[in-house]
Amino acid sequence: AVRVTALADVSLSIGAGELVVLMGPSGSGKSTLLGLLAGMDQPDTGAVSWQGRPLTEIAEAELATLRATQFGVIFQGFGLFPSLSALENVILPLLMAGVRPSEASDTATEWLDRFGLGGRLEHRLNELSAGQQQRVAVARGIANGQSVVFADEPTAELDERSGAVVLEALHEVALRGGAVLIATHDPWVLQRADRAIIMRDGRVEAEGRPDQVIGNVTTD
Repeated sequence: AVRVTALADVSLSIGAGELVVLMGPSGSGKSTLLGLLAGMDQPDTGAVSWQGRPLTEIAEAELATLRATQFGVIFQGFGLFPSLSALENVILPLLMAGVRPSEASDTATEWLDRFGLGGRLEHRLNELSAGQQQRVAVARGIANGQSVVFADEPTAELDERSGAVVLEALHEVALRGGAVLIATHDPWVLQRADRAIIMRDGRVEAEGRPDQVIGNVTTD
């Protein structure tokens, strides 16, 4: 078997109130890094810590609670439940986080309406376009006021107008003191970033203010 090293010598910290953009060619390790930071995967070496605690030392039950209440994860493949409506897909994680049903419904409705899906609340996935599904996934990832949001290509399927609305919502997470890490191929997302990290072949190639590293951005 051939051993593939997806990430090597990557050291990263994200502070409260910070929006960080992760860029680089396809296969550079962006999605792998997001999965590790969100606790979806475990590194072979090294450690991922949340508020100074290694995730490997947190019991699975507590980690599940963290994912429901503190971590917002927006998957590139959306990760929605096809048997549920758009509204139910956003309500479910709110209920799992202990939000009252009536409040969960109101919150989910408000976010979906903000993302232009007020007329699609009861539609299931096969009745929604890829761009509409993406907006549902973003709403689900931030509706509970999560402390940290990991977003994998959150604007990939969106037109410029819808993408701007989604990016503004993610920016608001940072403005209220949350932390946001966005993996993207879209250079215009840098306009909202406090810091940019450029990856290539599983390593950090450049890091700093967006205007400092923009010359290193490649999206091939």
